[in-house]
Amino acid sequence: LALPPVAAEPAAPADGNRLLGALRDLGAPQLPLLAGCMRQDVWACPGSGSDEALAAWRGNAALQQNWRALYAARGFSFTPAVAQSRSVPYDDGAMSGYVRAGALSLAEIGRAFQQGRRDAAWAALVAELHLRRRVSAAGRDFVVRGLALRSWQAALRLADQALSDAVPPSAQARQLAAVLAPLHAAERDLSQALAHELQVLTVEARAAQVAMRSLDTRFAQGVLAYYESLGIPEQAPALLPFDRPLFNLLAAPTFKPQATINQLQALFEQDTAQLALPPQVYVDPAARRDYARRRAPISASRAGFAALYNPAGKHVLKALERRDDTEHTRAAVPVAEDDYFELHDTDALLRLLSLKLQLRLAGTRRADVPALLQKDPRLFDPYTAQPMAWDAGLAEIRAGLRGRRSGLPAAVRVGDFVR
Repeated sequence: LALPPVAAEPAAPADGNRLLGALRDLGAPQLPLLAGCMRQDVWACPGSGSDEALAAWRGNAALQQNWRALYAARGFSFTPAVAQSRSVPYDDGAMSGYVRAGALSLAEIGRAFQQGRRDAAWAALVAELHLRRRVSAAGRDFVVRGLALRSWQAALRLADQALSDAVPPSAQARQLAAVLAPLHAAERDLSQALAHELQVLTVEARAAQVAMRSLDTRFAQGVLAYYESLGIPEQAPALLPFDRPLFNLLAAPTFKPQATINQLQALFEQDTAQLALPPQVYVDPAARRDYARRRAPISASRAGFAALYNPAGKHVLKALERRDDTEHTRAAVPVAEDDYFELHDTDALLRLLSLKLQLRLAGTRRADVPALLQKDPRLFDPYTAQPMAWDAGLAEIRAGLRGRRSGLPAAVRVGDFVR
């Protein structure tokens, strides 16, 4: 049967959430984390000291059954609490269990490929790819999106290695082509995650007001008291640089929390519009200069009366902008650009793998590869809107990946089967 179309998940919770929550109850967060399976060579993962981890996985039949049930889940819905900080994993371990169980499931599939059980391995891998794409599309904040996306990327790496090793059976080949389709608009949309970040920063701006007026000996104590009043003390941040009681005493009367929040809103409107651009436009130097020029007046210090109005709020805004503890202030959400590039790097890898699958099935000759790369604009490099690059010497198809943290391969090798 053909896989259902990959689409954004419905807003209403579905049984997928229950199954994810059950991973926590079945002990998935306590499983060994096969970090190599998430970042590097998934194919080699089963041979990298994972026997003990796989034994724990195989010994938990209820956990395996719950994981397989995720394949057919009706849908997933992630709606984080308004005040949920980025540093707090979603649902108290559900996503941690998802990542750990997913890595072991991939290790098991990799071992099946190595042992020659290719038909079963292909069927399981296609189901894994479909599951991980759906969970990634359902993320509504950067915590869930990041965890789900990296789990999906690990399965894509395994698909790359499997395509080099064997031709998928015809049924799985059709399903694989569907699940390797380029990202659609809803999957590329970061606006909901940005809106959640704005909510988080709004709560922290309110916390700054309470802390300044509390006259506690340390600013952090005032922040903690505010988060305790919300019933979420474990999410209290210690990020703002106001731990001087005298400064708080002087700054409190001048702090305008609503004006600060209004500035945050204006920044986010600019950021959301910028991050909605297609990557070939986003990376264009002229477009980036125009964005910086339009955004700068919102967060820059002003002269005259503007410099005297809400000075404490300006300090809060700068502190919230520098949440990544670097000197470089990019945006009110410093992780957003990294997430943007990681997302579109994943899109590039999907396109590379789609091309590799076509070459694998068609038995294309090496001299004919450049013509195939120019055939379908949907599979062009997302960063250039041009055909993928062909390295005839290495027999590799290349894309211009931009992400700093995903570690995704910028090329897929086809020399094993293109002659």
